[in-house]
Amino acid sequence: MTNCNQSKSFNPCPTRSAARRTGRVGSRRIVPHLALVSAFALILGVSVIARAQSASGRLEASPPAPRAGEDVTVDVRVDGVESVAAFQATLQWDPAELSFSEGALGEFLGASGRNVTFVPPFGEPGRLTFAAFSESETPRPGASGSGVLFSVRLRTLRAGDVSIALEELLLSDPNNAPLPLNVVSPAVVRVQAPPTIYLPIGLRTAALP
Repeated sequence: MTNCNQSKSFNPCPTRSAARRTGRVGSRRIVPHLALVSAFALILGVSVIARAQSASGRLEASPPAPRAGEDVTVDVRVDGVESVAAFQATLQWDPAELSFSEGALGEFLGASGRNVTFVPPFGEPGRLTFAAFSESETPRPGASGSGVLFSVRLRTLRAGDVSIALEELLLSDPNNAPLPLNVVSPAVVRVQAPPTIYLPIGLRTAALP
């Protein structure tokens, strides 16, 4: 135990009057605690913002260079998302360059174990909206991570660079609260001209009347 009267040169137990004069009662203990709390709040805030900024949606086309008349499959993907229970997306393209064949739900939303309903697409030629939602009889979080929300198969109609835009992509959690997302769009598909078929000279000559 420290004896406050042992030393005249240094007193480890200052009097209350001295403490009042300096105005630093307990400051050496309080200030570090406040600094730790502030630092933790700053780190938590930066972490939340970083997660929100890392969540993204994008298009992936395959094959990237089909020939005119062939089909191209466009996947609508998400990366770094958390607890997704529903989505709505609108795709836009030039109907003179592409025609819609079919749409199919991806495996991402159902990975949560919730029951998923894929809404038939609606809109007009060159601009269609797709949507899906999930339900659960017991509380269950939505899908998290990365994956394909849905895919669209389009028929290429002519050669050239074809642009497919992800005009809108909305996500929500099981409580129907919107989820932040950065959308990367559009995707460009380089459609090649169909191959030219040359007949041998003999066959061409034989075909003449």
